Amino acid sequence: MEDFSIIAYAFGFLVFVYCAMLVATLQALMRVRLKRGTCSMGDPAVIPPPVASVFAPYGEKLLNWGFVHSHFILVDSPFVNRFSEKWGSVYLHHGEQSAAFLYPSDLPDRNAPCSVEFTTLFENRERLVTVNGSSHRMIGTMPLTVIRDPWADTLRAQWDAHQEELRKKPGMPREEAPEESVVSYGEFLSEYIDHLLQIRWIIPAEDGSFRLSFMAALRTAFTMMAGEGKAAQMRKAMKLCKKEDLIDIDVPVELEVEAYRRMNDFSEGKSMGRLTKLILLVVSVAFFGLSFHYSLSLLSLLILIGVLFVHEMGHYVAMRLFHYRDVKVFFIPFLGAVTMGMQKEPKPMEKIVVSFMGPVPGIIAGLLLCAVPSPPELMKETVLMLLVINYLNLLPLMPLDGGQIFNLMMARFPYLQAIFQIVSAVILSVVFGILLKTPLLLIIGAVLAMNGFLRIPACTLLKKLRANVAQYGGDLKESGLVKEIFLLMKEKPYDSMLFQRKYQTVKGIADTYINELPGVLLICLTLLFYLFLFALPVVILMMKIFLRH
Repeated sequence: MEDFSIIAYAFGFLVFVYCAMLVATLQALMRVRLKRGTCSMGDPAVIPPPVASVFAPYGEKLLNWGFVHSHFILVDSPFVNRFSEKWGSVYLHHGEQSAAFLYPSDLPDRNAPCSVEFTTLFENRERLVTVNGSSHRMIGTMPLTVIRDPWADTLRAQWDAHQEELRKKPGMPREEAPEESVVSYGEFLSEYIDHLLQIRWIIPAEDGSFRLSFMAALRTAFTMMAGEGKAAQMRKAMKLCKKEDLIDIDVPVELEVEAYRRMNDFSEGKSMGRLTKLILLVVSVAFFGLSFHYSLSLLSLLILIGVLFVHEMGHYVAMRLFHYRDVKVFFIPFLGAVTMGMQKEPKPMEKIVVSFMGPVPGIIAGLLLCAVPSPPELMKETVLMLLVINYLNLLPLMPLDGGQIFNLMMARFPYLQAIFQIVSAVILSVVFGILLKTPLLLIIGAVLAMNGFLRIPACTLLKKLRANVAQYGGDLKESGLVKEIFLLMKEKPYDSMLFQRKYQTVKGIADTYINELPGVLLICLTLLFYLFLFALPVVILMMKIFLRH
């Protein structure tokens, strides 16, 4: 029976991780804004050298397979962000009447600095497009288009897959002159938006752009999550190919910075709508209730949900007070609830207030209810949950509110923060996971410990960054800061990282560097208030005893 319990908790944890990833992907997609894209002829004299340098090795392979270079294009993609424009290089294969479109990759790894689309047009205006490991990131379907994704480990395998599909497809292929193809592709980008409107995947937004409907975003989130793991495995497989089949180049740091900023714009785009946030809250509460359905009575479950909601509303009000963007509350099955919001550069004082505003209202409410004479059983259970849950949240352990407060106070010492997270994970696993026989916390502790160990290399990079900046005798703006971090990551073992992990590392270092550090006075006041909260029940109890005598 105990073994079954461990398996059930492990399964529950996996469900929780999947739900957390789904929510993160969904909220990112709900912030995406679309527009009608355009395409224009590119002037080869002004193509950026970093872009030309990653096109070159691909061009060599295509020329060996019978392609000829045709022209450059400048595409403004349908996504609304500051970096929506992309250079493209077009090669033609007259024998197959097909084209190869080269673009700098959104995830520029050493073995995949470019994304390649093999395209064949037909007389009936249909098109066959063969991509590689990126079909899961497409939103909806494209008009009159068949998308083929072979998940190939080499460019040659991708081209072979396109030719194989071309043999199966009825219809007569046709070629377009360069000027005609530029106009045709621009029209296609506009028709794509019309098609998404027609199938009701997108709806008009307030600023004249378009946003995904909730159901479209949900379906896209499932597709993206299913494909990302497969894409990561494909990129790892690329490293094992024969040297002659491998495209292995040192990605120019300018392209890495641009890809970083594009991903940042995607993750920090427009806010989710109020209706979407409400749906997210209601659905998460339902799943949370199901996760505790067999361990708590209905009345106790309702009290628990109410106590957690009061806790999160404290965080919510504080975030809104400090003008956080896109603030939302949702519940996490088997664990609790969380409030999330975005703030470009939050002040240390703001972070501390936001962390305290979760447990403080519940503690005050619980202590006030304690003063009620002869309380009913319902009130006793409510008081117990208010005090236990909120005081547990104040414990100096990551990822609890108390842990967040202490982690902030150690911001001047990144290595100490990493050790603090590892120690928190050990305590969470041993004390709460093993001694209290809660396997779920044992698993969470293991994940936290692993993240703590992964932070140590980032601390080394941060130390080098600060040394370099001190050597320059000045400070860096955000763009220069990101570039400097990517330059540091040209060294082993960072140079072989997949770009998504490299992005997370760079973002963590940049945020740590930019964020204001707490002063000594703020740290002292925070510690005094923290100790006061823990001493408050004792003070009240002593006052009661004193008044009785």
